Amino acid sequence: MNDNAVPEAGHTIRFDDPDPNIHDVVINVKGQKFYCVKMTLAKHSPHFYNLFFKDPKHTGRKQITLQETVEPDEFNTLLMILHGVNKLNDEVVSGVLWMSKLWDCGVGLQQCVDFLEKSSNLSNKEKFDIAVDYELKDFKKKIIAECSSCDALHRIMPRDLMQLDHVTMGLIFERNLALQGFPGRYEPRVRERAVTPPRRPLPFFPRPPVFRVENREARPESSSSSSSSSSDFSPSSDED
Repeated sequence: MNDNAVPEAGHTIRFDDPDPNIHDVVINVKGQKFYCVKMTLAKHSPHFYNLFFKDPKHTGRKQITLQETVEPDEFNTLLMILHGVNKLNDEVVSGVLWMSKLWDCGVGLQQCVDFLEKSSNLSNKEKFDIAVDYELKDFKKKIIAECSSCDALHRIMPRDLMQLDHVTMGLIFERNLALQGFPGRYEPRVRERAVTPPRRPLPFFPRPPVFRVENREARPESSSSSSSSSSDFSPSSDED
C-alpha cells in the first residue's frame, strides 16, 4: 500500500441522526425517517418553503409525510446534493431529476444534467428519452448535435415520432439534413397565399351626355291663334 496515497473523501452527512440539536423537522418517506433542517430545504425549493412556512396544515409541525411517490434512496441523494455532496448514479438520476422538477429545485436539476453529460454510462437513447421527458432543451440539443451519423441519429429516435414536439422534430430533421450533406438551418415552411396579379385597368370611355326631357306643361294659346284655329276648324255653314 502506498503511504502517500490520498484517501477518498467520504461524505459525513447523515439524515438518520435523531439528535434534536441538528434538525427541526422529520420527513417520512415510505416509513423511513429523514431528520432535516427546514431552512436548508426552503432555501433550495419554493415547494418546501411553502410547505413549512405558508401551508396552515403543516406550519409548525415537527413531522411531515411526503404524499408524492418518492423512493427513500432517491430522496436521500437529493438531500445530499442540497448539502453539497453529489452521490448521483445511473439508478437514481431519473428519480432525483423528477423530484427536482416537481419541487422546482434548481440545484438538483443542474447537478443531474451535469451528471448525465459527464459521468453517466447510460446510452444516448436513454439520455435522449430523459431529456425529452423532463424538457431539458439544451441537453436535448446537445445529444442531437453529437450524433455523428444518420444511424446514430435514428437510434435515439422513438418508434412513434408523433410523441415528439415540433421543435424536437425540427432539430432532428435539421441534423439529418446536415449529416447527408445539406447543411443549413431548418425553418418550418409556412404555406403562402398565391399572389394575385393586379388587374389591368379597363379603358376609359367618357360617359355619354344625358339629355334631360323637361316636363312642359300646356301653355295658354294667344287669342289670335285661338281664333284662327277655331275658324280653320269650325264647320262651314251654307248660306241660303
